[in-house]
Amino acid sequence: MTTIRVLYDGWPLITQPNSPAALHLRAILAQLPEQVEPLVALPGELSLETDAATFIQPTPNSPSGRLRWEQMVLPRMIRRLQAELLHLTSPGAPLLAGVKTVVSTCGYAGFWSTVQRPQ
Repeated sequence: MTTIRVLYDGWPLITQPNSPAALHLRAILAQLPEQVEPLVALPGELSLETDAATFIQPTPNSPSGRLRWEQMVLPRMIRRLQAELLHLTSPGAPLLAGVKTVVSTCGYAGFWSTVQRPQ
C-alpha cells in the first residue's frame, strides 16, 4: 500500500480553535484513511487528539505573521518534511513555492457573497 505524506495547515487550530476551519481540520484528522501520513504545521503549542505528527514554528497571530506563515513557513516546512501535498482550510496558498496544494474550504461566505439574487 502506498502512503502519501500530507502537511496540514494548523493555523486555525491555534488562532481560532472553535472556528469552522479548525473544526473541519479536526474532523479530517480524525477520519484519515490509512494511506495518509498526516503532518500538522502549527504556529504555536497544541496537543492534538490524533496520531498526526506536529511541527511547531512559532509565528505571531497578526496579518504579517499569517502572510509569512502562508508564503514562507509552510513551503519551507513541506520541503523539509518531504511532504507530497499541502492541505489548507482557507484559500491562502503559497503563490511562488511550487507546492501541490489542496484547499478544502469550510465556510459559505465567499460563495454566498458572489451569488446575485433575482430582482
